Amino acid sequence: MDKGFGKYDVYAVAGSMYCYRGTSVLKNRFGLRDMETLKKLEADISAVRQSDLLTHPIQGRFSPNHLCRIHRYLLGDVYPFAGHFRREDIMKGNTRFSTHGEIKEKLSKLLEELAEEDYLQNLSFEALVDRSAYYFAELNYIHPFREGKGCPAGGAAGWTVRTPVCGSQMA
Repeated sequence: MDKGFGKYDVYAVAGSMYCYRGTSVLKNRFGLRDMETLKKLEADISAVRQSDLLTHPIQGRFSPNHLCRIHRYLLGDVYPFAGHFRREDIMKGNTRFSTHGEIKEKLSKLLEELAEEDYLQNLSFEALVDRSAYYFAELNYIHPFREGKGCPAGGAAGWTVRTPVCGSQMA
């Protein structure tokens, strides 16, 4: 398998439903089949969108649906599946991520836990780093979306850098 988007191994199906047949290039709104061109386009578009979130946050309460709206905003111009939880099980190397059937429940639980911690507001720097690392690691394990290189987490990281990225009560 080539490098880049194909960094995930699909173990539940013969090939990823998100890739063009016989490739590891993600199906995209531009019909691009060259991975390098697609990676550059995704990076350019998502960088602009992340920047836009700083001044025009997506209103919500940082729920699973809110995270989907952030993902759709960041990558919806590139991928038709943006903003939807992945529908196949994936792994990277020896690490299996949460199964696609567990995503909503585990993500809901994690985001409820974050709310109970008041979105990490008013913590010392050390505690903020520690708790942020925990949430990013858990979010990475749940891995709710097929692609995004952490964009939703990065785009929604308003709670860690204390900027109004999410436009919610934690900002």
